[in-house]
Amino acid sequence: MVPEVFDHWTAFRSSGGLFCRLCYINPQVYQEAVEVLGQDLAIVALALTAERSANGSVANPGGYLRELVNRSCRGSLRLSRSLFSMAASARQSH
Repeated sequence: MVPEVFDHWTAFRSSGGLFCRLCYINPQVYQEAVEVLGQDLAIVALALTAERSANGSVANPGGYLRELVNRSCRGSLRLSRSLFSMAASARQSH
């Protein structure tokens, strides 16, 4: 959706508001994610949410992002597994 945000980590880190608008996520939900996860993990969780929303596997992006935050609070958040799975799926489809 917005390839230019992946040019540099700094641009990616500051793209939270853009991802929220594109996915119709309340920015307050993202701010809560930043408070709990820290800015780096929060933007990764938001990008994962955006991708899953775009491919139709997530119907409620704000709810999904909240669930990722809740998983972190429970100690069961595994963003790296989700990212590796997404990458493997992308490779298979190409």
